[in-house]
Amino acid sequence: MRRILLLTLVCLFSSVMVAEAQRTKKKRKKKKKAKTERRSDQPSSVEFSDQSAPLRFAPMPGTYTLSEAERKKRIKQREIFNKKQQKAHDKAMKDLAKAKRKEAKLKKKPQYSDPTYFGHKKKPKWRKPGKMKFCKDCGQVH
Repeated sequence: MRRILLLTLVCLFSSVMVAEAQRTKKKRKKKKKAKTERRSDQPSSVEFSDQSAPLRFAPMPGTYTLSEAERKKRIKQREIFNKKQQKAHDKAMKDLAKAKRKEAKLKKKPQYSDPTYFGHKKKPKWRKPGKMKFCKDCGQVH
């Protein structure tokens, strides 16, 4: 008996909640409709898509335009700026190439190129098998 009563109460409560939600939904729709009616004087996106309408940000005819001399001056200034950037870039590339050549020259030394120098500046001394010592530089016994 308790189960049936509990089930009935749950169903009644959920139906009341659904009805309340539907009622508030209708109110929201009415408010939204009223807002859209007030904005009717503003153009919609459909009106902007019309190709015959003038562009908003296009320059108006008869407005100020650069004279030929001013245009040439701006182009010349841009060229000068680009030349400065180009010179700086060329200098950086030359410095980089010089550093790479210097590094390659160092790598040719036997300290780096000869495997017997492994971890040493000078070639390690090879002792007799009975007198070999542990090397701290390379971690080998020689």
